[in-house]
Amino acid sequence: MVGIGTDTGGSVRIPAASTGVIGLKPTHDLISIKGVTQLSWSLDHVGPLTSNMEDLAIVMEAMTKKPFTSYCIDDIRGIRVGIPTNYFNEKVDNEIYEIYKRSFAQLEKLGCVLIELDIPFINNNTEIGKVLSLGEVAFLFEERMKEGMGRFGNDVKDYLKSTDTLSAIEYIKAQEKQKKLSYRGCSISIPLNKI
Repeated sequence: MVGIGTDTGGSVRIPAASTGVIGLKPTHDLISIKGVTQLSWSLDHVGPLTSNMEDLAIVMEAMTKKPFTSYCIDDIRGIRVGIPTNYFNEKVDNEIYEIYKRSFAQLEKLGCVLIELDIPFINNNTEIGKVLSLGEVAFLFEERMKEGMGRFGNDVKDYLKSTDTLSAIEYIKAQEKQKKLSYRGCSISIPLNKI
């Protein structure tokens, strides 16, 4: 019925998207990461994987004690859905992109109001995430790295070795950018004719 995963850079969402299930990386700190081996305290999340949205709502309610099931509704007429015009749809396989576009037509058919959103400030977030995770994994794995790299796979070794080239200035700048990109710290301007 449900799986629980950890997601720093996509480890819940990407497998979910690849297998046709629902995977959620919740709002930071909504679900405790206590007991989880951390990679990056500013990016690590715990999130559920389920086969449908109703199960996801039930699991989120159980994990957070918040009323997620009350948002499970049958009539979605009038609900506004933001459709990103950048970042989320680059480098997508043509077949997948066609399915993606058909899903919008289905939402419109069900009565949703689609609003195109340009989100230019998010384009460099992959680099910010990389810098944050490198700095934090270097700190968290310092002792393990000193003990020897032999127990890590080649991909992990390469990642850990790349922490040597990161400067404190780069890490602090990435933290500042992360603060600006956080939900509470940014706003999205939507043209009035799109509402």
